[in-house]
Amino acid sequence: RDFTNLVALDIDQPISEKITSSARNMARKAHKSGIEILHEGTVGDFWKVMSQTFQKHNTQPTHTLEEFYWLQKYFPDKVYVDIAYFKDEPVAGVGYFVLNDRVNSSFYLCQNPERQQTQALSLLIYRALLDSLEQGYKWFDFGTSSVSMQGRENIFRFKESFGAIGQFRETYRWCNYNSK
Repeated sequence: RDFTNLVALDIDQPISEKITSSARNMARKAHKSGIEILHEGTVGDFWKVMSQTFQKHNTQPTHTLEEFYWLQKYFPDKVYVDIAYFKDEPVAGVGYFVLNDRVNSSFYLCQNPERQQTQALSLLIYRALLDSLEQGYKWFDFGTSSVSMQGRENIFRFKESFGAIGQFRETYRWCNYNSK
């Protein structure tokens, strides 16, 4: 059992009312500091930030760089990245997997640990919620907030500040005891 976070994208409630004042302030700070966002950016720049993020946590991403290139090549409308730049340097990114016509998913959230104070990831997420709503999605899936089925409180708080609610994601393993 893993824990995932979802945001209901309701056209009757603006995103700015759904998120906390802290999240709004973080996104505003990033915008004022000169963070620029490139929608559907390059995998190369995104992967620079991904590598820094996973190196910090001493883990590996689910996909290799080659696999991610392959996914983007064969599913260009379903797999894409947004990148935040500070003074022409990629500092944060979101890797999206569109699950269906109702759900957009941020499969990867990453940021350069040395540039965390720019709040670039906060601005990217704020834009992602606005863009997902504008594109007609009903849900924004933040992905799991657990590692090896262990919850990470700081990740929960960050995602909840953007209006996310927690949901359990069950994983089942099929065991066919009749085959030998």
